[in-house]
Amino acid sequence: MAELLGAPVCTTLQGLSAFPATHPLHVGMGFGDYAVPAAANAFGDCDCLLAVGTRFAEIPTGSYSMPVPENLIHLDINPQVFDANYPARIALAGAAEQLIPALLAEVRALRSETPASPLPARIAADKAAYLKEWLQHDSRGRVNPAAFCQALRAQLNDEAIVVADDGNHTFLLAELMPIHGPRGFISPSDYNAMGYCVPGIIGAKLANPGRQVVGVVGDGALRMTGLELVTASSLGLGVALFVFNDGELSQIAQAQEIPYNRKTCTVLQPLNLAALAEATGAAFVVIERNDQCVDGVARAMALAGEGRPVLVDVRIDYSKRTRFTGRRGQGHPQALHAARQGAGGGPGAVAAGDRLRRATSVSRATHCLAASCDDYRRLAERRLPRFLFDYIDGGAGDEHTLAANCRDFQRVHLRQRVLCDVENPDTRCELIGQAASMPLALAPLGMAGLYARRGEAQAARAAAAAGVPFSLSTVGICSLAEVQAASGKNAWFQLYMLRDREAVQGLLQQALANGCDTLLFTVDLPVAGIRRRDIRNGMLDPAGAASSPRPASWRGDRAGCWTWVFAASRTISAASPTRSPTPTTCAPSRPGWMRNSTPA
Repeated sequence: MAELLGAPVCTTLQGLSAFPATHPLHVGMGFGDYAVPAAANAFGDCDCLLAVGTRFAEIPTGSYSMPVPENLIHLDINPQVFDANYPARIALAGAAEQLIPALLAEVRALRSETPASPLPARIAADKAAYLKEWLQHDSRGRVNPAAFCQALRAQLNDEAIVVADDGNHTFLLAELMPIHGPRGFISPSDYNAMGYCVPGIIGAKLANPGRQVVGVVGDGALRMTGLELVTASSLGLGVALFVFNDGELSQIAQAQEIPYNRKTCTVLQPLNLAALAEATGAAFVVIERNDQCVDGVARAMALAGEGRPVLVDVRIDYSKRTRFTGRRGQGHPQALHAARQGAGGGPGAVAAGDRLRRATSVSRATHCLAASCDDYRRLAERRLPRFLFDYIDGGAGDEHTLAANCRDFQRVHLRQRVLCDVENPDTRCELIGQAASMPLALAPLGMAGLYARRGEAQAARAAAAAGVPFSLSTVGICSLAEVQAASGKNAWFQLYMLRDREAVQGLLQQALANGCDTLLFTVDLPVAGIRRRDIRNGMLDPAGAASSPRPASWRGDRAGCWTWVFAASRTISAASPTRSPTPTTCAPSRPGWMRNSTPA
């Protein structure tokens, strides 16, 4: 029917083997932005869709982002699925093996020849380009998923059965592992139970002793049922189990990182796979790099052919996300299925040396050794809720001035001095009448107490230890009295000139009463800037005034993670130097002067 219509064909995850990947009209799993380019492009102008035996569930629709057209012809044996997630223009209740031949007969009556179309060539080109994109990705000494899938596919015949577990590897297989024959792909569905793969390959081999059976499992899901390899050994089952080993629950980690810019509780303790293989009576193979994929897979399949299970340690690289994970999570924040469930893979480490090497890579690990200001910025972007990161990272308007300031700083260079005595360098100086160990001071940062618990007090202690001045912002979280007590030194105080002159006078009197002898007077803010990032995050209204007592991103991003930090702080208000340190609330309330006044 697809050939007569000249129509592209996509499948669900469970239906990957329902249509051969070798067919020129096959495009992959699903269609839309979350699908591979071949599918997204082939279905780009779809105005009529024939859906056979699918419920349009969350995973194959990319969390219901699939752009199903109004002209939906839905065929299923279960009439309860009709109109459940997508309204059907025509609903056909019945078995596909009966209805499809009847539809095909009607199509043949209307069209007897396959129409000439550039579609198959375009699909082939898109598939080739996507594979090339993956193969060109720098896996930094680990195994590229595309290289592994190519090697495995070359060792399997068309009747082979591939069993997946639940995790990042599931979608890597869906995008990079072509399934050629019917009933050739099995994976968990609905509740997506971790630990499915090992029992799955045992059952598949017992039911199909004459077919090749391989499994792909993450190192997280393996911990659930890995000891079942004893059963495979005792039964003499020739199955190959490829473990995507990286030391992290990567599907969960990626699902956390995309909407929340951080991850938690995903790193796994190292697992001795060689010992597991020995304990369960399985053969053992290691694949550490791309150039070991072909020989490693071939050896594993040869050992499995001798009638024994084989455990293969694949040191996989997960630094490149699948289209499904990246596009699905970004476009649809309600899609938390993968964050609640899944296993295997991520940017974690496996061995001590690996952990040290990868810990120095900011782009591939959350906990890393920062070596530059840009490293700290990227760490902050990972850790902080979006509204806080944008507040500290952003500027006004289109941020042209911000970018120009950064360029100006980049043009400042330290002049090299040679043939000078540098045994005892002296950087001491005086800044506004205060002795300093170097010509540096910590500038005022609004709401620093939200970036870390008692943030201003911590910064003041660090400044005192380094021998440099610290300045407290008008909109600081900690009081000036607390900052003075924490550092043992008089802090500078930064002041905005507000229209409410009584408020200004009160701030000045309280600062003086607390021993502050240096005032930083901000004079370049006659009108509040239009900070568009803050507007988008609900921190400001479109006019640029503070208007949201509870930013949208506070509500939706990481309320549970950050509420305790704020609860241990206090209500946001003008930095009253005499506030009590007693916690008051976990919701950032607007200070009165921000509600009723603007800078003069």
